[in-house]
Amino acid sequence: MTYFAITRFLTTPEAIYGVVLGLMALSFVLYRLTLCTFSFLSTSPFLSSRVRPFLLRHVIYARSYWHFASLGRTSRTHSMLIVLYFAGTGVCNIVRVHSVQDAGKRAAKLSLINLFPMFLGGGYEFSARLLGVSLHSYGFLHRLFALVALVEALAHVIIVARSRAISWANEMQFYGLLAASMLLALVILPLVKKRVYEVFLVTHIGCAVTMIYGVWQHIRSAEGNFWVFPLVFACTFVITGVLQLIRIIYRNVVIGKSHVRMNLQPYVGDVARMTLSLPRPWVVRAGQRINLGVPSVGIFYIFQSHPFAISWWENDVNGRAVSISILLRPRSGFTKRLFDRIEPNRECGAWIDGPFGPSSVSWRLNCNVGDYGHAFMIATGIGIAAQLPYIKELLDGHEKAQVRTQVISLVWQLDRVGDYESVRDLLQTLVRQDNGYMLHVSIYDPLRAHSENEIQHIGENGLIDVRSGRVSWEEQLDIEIGNQMGKMIVLGKPCSLPSL
Repeated sequence: MTYFAITRFLTTPEAIYGVVLGLMALSFVLYRLTLCTFSFLSTSPFLSSRVRPFLLRHVIYARSYWHFASLGRTSRTHSMLIVLYFAGTGVCNIVRVHSVQDAGKRAAKLSLINLFPMFLGGGYEFSARLLGVSLHSYGFLHRLFALVALVEALAHVIIVARSRAISWANEMQFYGLLAASMLLALVILPLVKKRVYEVFLVTHIGCAVTMIYGVWQHIRSAEGNFWVFPLVFACTFVITGVLQLIRIIYRNVVIGKSHVRMNLQPYVGDVARMTLSLPRPWVVRAGQRINLGVPSVGIFYIFQSHPFAISWWENDVNGRAVSISILLRPRSGFTKRLFDRIEPNRECGAWIDGPFGPSSVSWRLNCNVGDYGHAFMIATGIGIAAQLPYIKELLDGHEKAQVRTQVISLVWQLDRVGDYESVRDLLQTLVRQDNGYMLHVSIYDPLRAHSENEIQHIGENGLIDVRSGRVSWEEQLDIEIGNQMGKMIVLGKPCSLPSL
């Protein structure tokens, strides 16, 4: 009987729908692996010069003209998957539906199925790492499933409202409306994420917990196996949350060593560098990020973590980072409180989760910047923090004969006083490390007097040029193309630079 019951369940439209969604999630993993294999295409002249550029231009990086609500402009591949996803959802809403009541139940089940990915604990970074997809892809999936779950929930509410009177006094209907309201709030909340990040975090978790409770109370007396859904949500959230906690403990707690210590060094112009000592070193890769928590900021920040990109690191004799540095400029919330409450140049306790981003495992499974002969890097203001790790990694790789890069050209336009001072010693270190004279740095200072038209050469061997005024990005790009050495990659993209 159990075998036949399971078989019957697996042949239902909602079960097939859930399986298909799982396969779609798997397709994103395969999609990423496809991107990773492009590093192997360089071994074939035909694939490298014809096939690879075609796939990158028309499949991988090509953007569609469709704008989906809260999803932004998507790639053609994502747009194709969205169309298939919407079509499959629409078909599942009508197959084997014989009455309006059946349609309402089906919409409710589909809404609950689409909510499942929402309850992977640990936030975007950890969940993306857990699933093996990029951060952008996971965020895309997260918002997409949330929108469809909301639409299905609203369809369920509308169908029920047409067949019977809605009353707040009815306990089942009250909790159903509560769950739908919380889901609507979860979809709207990301609109204010950048402005009030801390409020967003707390409110987002609160709405999610309230929604689970509302769903549980709403379907407690319903027919069928609806009760399984909130149970699966809760178990998924707890299991993934425990996995993240284990990861945090592993990264921060080492027997016989002190925990993570942070030192804040401020500069002129509201720029600061945070240096974190690591109890458990790892091989840092350019582009990696961490989530940082500093309990000293305040009681409400003890368990809060905030994302930061690694700008610099110092290795031990084994090539593993014993300390990492982060460049930041305070805005509001956590970074502002950090500046106000942490005493400069004095160590305090912190904790980290990560690293996230590129893997340190050297399996040649990702397209490295070192695969290109010419690296043209663009930065404005504190955006230099994103370029320094790539320069450091390329120079390290050049010393070990692990990269093909022959030219590294950095063009940096300062925004405020203190931008250059915050990274001067780091740039000097990179220039001294450049034994092959492959690095050239051009700095444009709009705050410098325009009468000072002469180019000032600073740094080791005068390889850092300082000019007054603003950068003409189009002119700089033309110069780099004219002096191109092999394949060229452009890192960074100011708004004034035309589409490449």
